[in-house]
Amino acid sequence: MTKRELPAVFSQMLLSFVTLARLLNLTKAVRELGTTRQTIHRHIKELEKLKGTSLFEVVDRQYQLTAAGKRAYSTAEALLSQSASWVDDERTLINGLVHVSFNADDGTWLYAQQHPLKSAWSLGRPLIKRGLEAWTTAESQLEHKAMRKVRPYLLVYREYDDEWLFVEVGEKSSYTSWLGEARAKSSIGRRLSSDPVYLDADKIMMQAYRHVAIHGGHWYEHVSTCLPRGEGKRPQPVSYQKLVSACTFPDGTPAVSVLIVRTNHIKIENLDPTRTGLTLQEDLMDFEI
Repeated sequence: MTKRELPAVFSQMLLSFVTLARLLNLTKAVRELGTTRQTIHRHIKELEKLKGTSLFEVVDRQYQLTAAGKRAYSTAEALLSQSASWVDDERTLINGLVHVSFNADDGTWLYAQQHPLKSAWSLGRPLIKRGLEAWTTAESQLEHKAMRKVRPYLLVYREYDDEWLFVEVGEKSSYTSWLGEARAKSSIGRRLSSDPVYLDADKIMMQAYRHVAIHGGHWYEHVSTCLPRGEGKRPQPVSYQKLVSACTFPDGTPAVSVLIVRTNHIKIENLDPTRTGLTLQEDLMDFEI
């Protein structure tokens, strides 16, 4: 089948769609984009023609996303983000694997490098290896007895309306020990994008969740960033290894589990530890279970 040729203004069409989808107000979208109502209308109509479906409906003179529009929104947002990252050399490929180099104006950063899964056995910390072993024995089933030892260290997400929702936050997870038990329990049912430690750069990293949700298996990466330890707290350096895995709930519906192990044993090309700093000794998770 011959691929359709995209219009030259495709990125502008996406920008019009994402802006209107976020604001659901044409006047505000016009003001934010510095364009005209006619231009946004044209972009949306052309996108709908390409997609073969309606993205918006107007109810009581108020814009609302259709079901197709809701499904398309986060993907369109990610496409724009990845395009900008490519231009700024924030997201590149090294031997076919994702490398992210993101420096924000406020001094925060995120460096990350995806590694082949087989390297988890040589580079992975003990918890990462236990996570892989448990997943393999359990054949991805979250409730399997093989998962019991590693389950307290996991974050579990469910995809809903193209968003990732917290379903479970392990009491021994990196998330809980970083932000505290109260914050961890309060996250259940919330969107990942509303989380206090979610950075703009994390939009780039969501590819891992999408990848395992579609293809199954795992995504293994090393990360160096800085994160606050609560509302109003200053970000501090933290590095970790991260294993994202496709799992299954008891009713057969798909889940994504995330195992984060704070460690200074990370391998990221072009990372300068003297600039980014290291995880404090008392915060490391280089232990065996």
